[in-house]
Amino acid sequence: MAQANVFFKGEEKKFAINIEAAGFSMDDNDFEIEVTNGKESISALKAGEPTASGIWTNEDGSLVIFYEEETVTIPPVEEGGEPTANTVKNWFAIIDTQYFEKTGELKVIGTAYIVDSKAYDGVRKSIDVATLGTLKSK
Repeated sequence: MAQANVFFKGEEKKFAINIEAAGFSMDDNDFEIEVTNGKESISALKAGEPTASGIWTNEDGSLVIFYEEETVTIPPVEEGGEPTANTVKNWFAIIDTQYFEKTGELKVIGTAYIVDSKAYDGVRKSIDVATLGTLKSK
């Protein structure tokens, strides 16, 4: 069994995405996910409508972005009140590690494209970086 945050070349690693920025919604706005080992990178853009399979992907399918819906029950505000059920989208990506030639630490770079009339081109970028884990050879 693989150790936590260690995976092997050839695995398809699924990971959660949660980009937060002022004025940004993953459900409504465009964003890009990039996975890099410092020498190589693979990226996909969530923009427009998904494919018929419900995913956004790059040309070779090495990185896909998608969401899964979940119903969340919120307790009533007042005693004796009715609980509220909301459907939320949980965002994920799957990276196919066979496309990396080099092993080592993989980082995920999330870029949010935020509509902002004060930005020069009308869109402001917000970037966040996190460590995905260590990619090793088998």
